[in-house]
Amino acid sequence: MSRLQDKVAIITGGARGIGAAAVELFHQQGAKAITYIHCDVSKEDDVAHLVDATVARYGKLDVMYCNAGVSDGRPGSILDASREQLDRMIGVNLVGAFLGAKHAARVMIPLKRGGGSVLFTASACTAIGGLGSHCYAMTKYGIVGLARNLASELGRHGIRVNCVSPSGLVTGVAGGKVKSAAEVARIEAFFSEVGNLKGRNLTVDDVASAALFLAGDEARYVSGVNLVVDGGFSTVNPSMLNTMQIG
Repeated sequence: MSRLQDKVAIITGGARGIGAAAVELFHQQGAKAITYIHCDVSKEDDVAHLVDATVARYGKLDVMYCNAGVSDGRPGSILDASREQLDRMIGVNLVGAFLGAKHAARVMIPLKRGGGSVLFTASACTAIGGLGSHCYAMTKYGIVGLARNLASELGRHGIRVNCVSPSGLVTGVAGGKVKSAAEVARIEAFFSEVGNLKGRNLTVDDVASAALFLAGDEARYVSGVNLVVDGGFSTVNPSMLNTMQIG
């Protein structure tokens, strides 16, 4: 039996990267995945229309995967961060997650009891400091807080709420621009060097597989969890390890 057989899923940010991998995997596992309706996740009318159109077509919504997000590159000083940068991060990453969850809950609560999964893509920067810019980290921490609060509220309706938090990975695009093969190879070599789990690098398929687990019935009693997918990177203190090796 397919793991999402006959379930209806919305995946935002499904055109590329983690979202595209999740769309493909969810389809393979039997889900009817909706990603193609134009939607600016920072606009409530767009999100409401996306959810309503999905329910009008399929009669229900089982999985809401709020994956759409933006980043702003490497960590930098808070002195260099702009208000425009902050507003953009909040609008897409945090407001988008909030609106997606709000309108998913709006239709999941009356449709059925004992089902429904709301899922967010957060980041491994919620498990260890210094992995992202201040604006990016703030929004991703906000998503984890939102997920835990929602898990508390929506549990009475049988709705589970969780996060998947990947560490750095290569998607082939950045800021809408396709990376060259040389750039991809350079980034992959960097992740291989700094990663804790040797012999492999994190891929979008790995993250999609984690999302599949949280979305499906195998995780039917899992809620309020931030599943960090980083190969143990956030458990390691590299300074301590380097000192031990030198000694």
